[in-house]
Amino acid sequence: MAGKKVIPIGRTMTTRQRLVASVGRVLAREGFKGFGLGKVALEAGVDRRVISRHFGGLAELVDEFARSPEFWPTTAEIRAGMEAAGPGDGPEGQLAAFHKGFLRALLNRPQTLDILAWELMERTSVSRMLEQARVRVALECFEGLTGETPDAPGLTGIVAVMGAAVLFFAVRARLGGHFGGLDPNDPADLARIDTAVDALVCGVFSRL
Repeated sequence: MAGKKVIPIGRTMTTRQRLVASVGRVLAREGFKGFGLGKVALEAGVDRRVISRHFGGLAELVDEFARSPEFWPTTAEIRAGMEAAGPGDGPEGQLAAFHKGFLRALLNRPQTLDILAWELMERTSVSRMLEQARVRVALECFEGLTGETPDAPGLTGIVAVMGAAVLFFAVRARLGGHFGGLDPNDPADLARIDTAVDALVCGVFSRL
């Protein structure tokens, strides 16, 4: 029957989804130091005791939010672009595709960018939990690299620096648009950033 849900969504699942979504709204609006279970419950419109019936505590609730695709791009989402680059492009082409796809995925998640902006100013146990989930996705993506990857100690640092640049560009675009004359929300400027990423990655690999 058209429009019929394959998996019915009952009250329990709906409540869990509301609580997870409320985590993102509270973090985006109030930051990490203003975050707490009481505010999540208020945002979701439920009694605080309801959270304990669906989650073991703060850590479990935050972990589910951190793993949700609404907050962070999934491994499959990022690797799709890397696989499109093809093994013929070598690991450098796939690595460039990772950073370009990563930037686009972040730009499509404005709430995530608001949370990342808070993270630059506030570091708490909750921010570290979100960071661990992000690291997991990155590692899973890099495990899928094909071709001969240089065994150079500097490669990890280079990937970290480029990842930081992508994060900064995305957050800066959310807060104020242009940086260095480029706005990644503008298709023409995004294409220029793509070209720069390709050049940087190829240049780095040629020196390893």
